[in-house]
Amino acid sequence: MIRYLTSMSTKSAASLANYPTNLQTMSQSHAHPQPSNYRIPGDILLQVFEELSGRSTGQWEPAPWTLAVVCRHWRDLVILSPALWSQLTFSPNNQPSSMLERFEVQLSRAGTCPLELKIDVVSVAPVDPQEALQTAFRLLVANIGRCTRLELGGQAPLCWSLASSIEGTPSLPILQSLSILHRSWISAPKGSPARSSQSPVRLFFRNTPSLRSIVLHGGNFLHPTFSQDFQLDNVERLILRHCHFDPASILPLLETSAPHLRELTIEHGSPLQHGSPEQAIELPQLRRVSLVHLYSEPPLMDHVRTPNLQYARLTGVSTCQRDTLALLNSVLASNSATNIRELVFEVCLYEMCTPLLGLLEELKGLDTLIIRQVVFGGGSDPLLNGLRLKSQASPPSSLESKISHPTSPKICPRLRKLELSYITVDARLLEDMARSRIPPSYEGYSPLRELFLYNITLKESDGGGDLQWLQDIVQQGCLKASDREIWVV
Repeated sequence: MIRYLTSMSTKSAASLANYPTNLQTMSQSHAHPQPSNYRIPGDILLQVFEELSGRSTGQWEPAPWTLAVVCRHWRDLVILSPALWSQLTFSPNNQPSSMLERFEVQLSRAGTCPLELKIDVVSVAPVDPQEALQTAFRLLVANIGRCTRLELGGQAPLCWSLASSIEGTPSLPILQSLSILHRSWISAPKGSPARSSQSPVRLFFRNTPSLRSIVLHGGNFLHPTFSQDFQLDNVERLILRHCHFDPASILPLLETSAPHLRELTIEHGSPLQHGSPEQAIELPQLRRVSLVHLYSEPPLMDHVRTPNLQYARLTGVSTCQRDTLALLNSVLASNSATNIRELVFEVCLYEMCTPLLGLLEELKGLDTLIIRQVVFGGGSDPLLNGLRLKSQASPPSSLESKISHPTSPKICPRLRKLELSYITVDARLLEDMARSRIPPSYEGYSPLRELFLYNITLKESDGGGDLQWLQDIVQQGCLKASDREIWVV
């Protein structure tokens, strides 16, 4: 026992002797705390950097040069992460030599990582003494075979050539997304050699087995030129903006050359000539179709069959009545009425609601209906009346004879989301329609869950002219709703 106490006393004395030293060490550690950015785990920081790069959202952001100069810790992280350097943007500026140097460093740090390349040639100086811009351009084009995503913007400079960057038709084995914002990238100017090493820039995309998405902006895209420029075997998404085309040739081409097409968007399109295919065109895999400010006579959907269509959007079409009827005829002929889940009408003028109601009556599986900036010659009352769920009293023999039950609606029995924007509606009819669609669900019917009203004008009727009822329903938890910018007239 004595030995034990003696030992403890010795240890205590030694601890007290070192007490000033311990205090000094603790004060120094608190005087120089570790920076907060060092306390964040490296994998978490890399996820944050990945979000900042824009890759997850499809946006184009500069390489992480700024992140690399924050501190040594961040610099080590970004330099050792090839994916952060895989997005390259070529946009001529006043320092072409530094651009070339940056691309060389960036390609080195990207290693063997697949690339995403954006070439945005909005304006190029006609004189390039050191040919620095053209050299940087050729450097990127030489690595085009490593791209999964490629965007070509602006007009290809006539004073540039690919020289030896690409010989013949390049192989782009992993290219998945292609955007061409000017046709000059794929068509040689008149009077120039088609495939000379000194001819102006022209790229070919016939050897692209992994290509899934094509976006084309401007120019004439015709058959057979279209099929010669692109490989459509596995394309699932095609967007044509401000393009001229011939429906009688482009639709049969899609039927035969794009068997996996799932999404078709035509914006501000103008047919080079009016006409239609000799027979119905079937696009069996098409899920989404958007026609935006399309001027076609007859309507494009007249001769298209889409048995698996799920989404349709008509925006600013030239003849809303006829295009709506054409969509209805296509849906009926394709037996796809029960497949459609979302319908969008924007910037349309209807003489009456009849064509739209006829289409809605066939869409028994419609989940979402969006109507924006639509004007009805006879007003929107028929539309709200058509969407209102009627009720009837139970048979007298029923024990619940005094309770009213909703009848199975003829129009959109599965509708769960309704959006009305920039439209004039009757306040009382709007309330009746909304209230009729929020009772408990029963077989074959789904209650309305979301009602969004944006920039609408309410017509007062029978003392109703506000949306207090909507707030009450939301507070009861029956409906999710938003009402912004409401005018009462």
